[in-house]
This record gives sequence, C-alpha cells and structure tokens, in this order.
Amino acid sequence: MNLKKFTVGIGNVNCYVVTDEEGTGIIVDPGGGKEIILDYIEQEELNIKAIILTHCHYDHILAVEDLQQELHLPVWIHEAGQEGLLKPELNLSISRSVPSMSIAADKILQDGEELKVGQLKLEIIHTPGHTLGGICIKIDDVLLTGDTLFKGSVGRTDLVGGSYQQLADSITEKVLNLDAQLVVYPGHLGQSTLEVERKRNPKVRAMLRK
Repeated sequence: MNLKKFTVGIGNVNCYVVTDEEGTGIIVDPGGGKEIILDYIEQEELNIKAIILTHCHYDHILAVEDLQQELHLPVWIHEAGQEGLLKPELNLSISRSVPSMSIAADKILQDGEELKVGQLKLEIIHTPGHTLGGICIKIDDVLLTGDTLFKGSVGRTDLVGGSYQQLADSITEKVLNLDAQLVVYPGHLGQSTLEVERKRNPKVRAMLRK
C-alpha cells in the first residue's frame, strides 16, 4: 500500500491518496488542492476509482466537484452523511466564505462494510459524534480517522449533528478496540498510533474515565 498526504484548503485538511502496489486506489477528503492532487495522479500514472469522504463538512469536500469532473469519479459517503453532503446548511458551506455546495453521493457506505479497491481492502467504521455520518477507514495497518480522532485531541461536537456522547462512544467502544498498533492518519494535524492516543491524548483519557 502507498499513502500520500496533501495538506490543503481551509483549515489545513489532510487529503490522502491511497493506492495499492499497482497504482489503483482512492482519494479521501479532497478539501482543496485540486491541481497538486491531479499532478500527483498524472505523474504516478494512478488509477483512481473513487472519492471517499469521512464526513460532509465543507472543508473536506471543497475539491470534490472539480475532481469528479476531471477524473469522472464516484463519491462515497456513509448513509448518515448523504443529506449533509446535499444540503449547504448541514455541510456548513452556506455559512462560510466559500461557494455553497450540494453534492449527490454515488455510493452509500454502511458500518462494518468491507470493500475492495484493486488490492486494497477497506473496512468502514461508522464513528458519529463530530457529524452524524462520520467514519473511519481501516486499510491494512492504517486508520484514516477524519475528524473523529486527532493526534492529541478529538473532533469538535458543537456543530450541527455533533454529540459529545456519541463521539465518546465511537472512540472508546469502536476505535480503541482496534489494533493498538494501527497508524492514525487524521483529517487535520499529524499522524500517531492508537496506542499513543490511548495513553497520551487527554481528551481520549477523559472519555475513558467516564
């Protein structure tokens, strides 16, 4: 597996291009940086099959429509996130200095669903709390956590669809039950591991104490 991170757009979102050894793969959370993403795909001669969104917020989807048009890609999101992707008031684009966005999903993802893209094996883990349709994506020894879990922090829960209790349940009952050695690649900030976050993340430790 090959993973390339691009920090893009508003809020320094981490967009990931993940491919197998033959160059077949996915784009996760293209929150901007259309040109650098396209240049990378062209230079590496990659065969991208889909755009997968960890959640619907505007900062993670700013380049979706451009990449759809350029690469003719389907957009995948969890079933609880499809309404937010369509409605600017839910994806928050209506309240920010960006164009209002309304994007229709092409494939609806389910909790526990296992997908194969080329030789990549993806496991979809529904982790509501930051948004209703938030997901983490497990690929081999990597966990893409979107805005559920960060290095040293967790996603905010004060936006529409947010719930601290749901986020705490998602992290303590789902995420932390995965292999502790998984490398965490979040939607913002740097990478970590689940083991480190369990031991050192003050927000996670507070959730575990309740």
